[in-house]
Amino acid sequence: MSFIENDVLKEFNRISREITEVYYNISSNLGISDSTFIILYALVELGDGCRQADIVKAYCVNKQTINSSVKKLQKEGHIELRASKGLDRNIYITQKGKKLIEEKIYPIFELENSVINEFSKEEQIMLALLTKKYLEKLKEKAKI
Repeated sequence: MSFIENDVLKEFNRISREITEVYYNISSNLGISDSTFIILYALVELGDGCRQADIVKAYCVNKQTINSSVKKLQKEGHIELRASKGLDRNIYITQKGKKLIEEKIYPIFELENSVINEFSKEEQIMLALLTKKYLEKLKEKAKI
């Protein structure tokens, strides 16, 4: 089977993989695992009290990996789990966790904002709209 590869698609896919690698390297440079980074980042973005399922869905990550990292963060005293509806437990940041977030996660939010703010408002909107459109079309054609 053969096909003609679209050079723009090839570059888009390469960039997507490189962005993932950049975040992996950021977490590594911070001295934390990428899954710990995702959980702490999510607690800032989604808010204190979010559920593991919220993180898995919002960040498209493996639930077993997140579960293992949640247990580790809980054991280290960075987060605590509190009962919610049914079997759900919500994740809350402890004082120790807040310090970790201030040291390691807030600077990344600042970095990301400084990068995106180098784009004009029109470029920011175009980037988001075109990426979203690509994702929607991909899901539609993949029947996901």
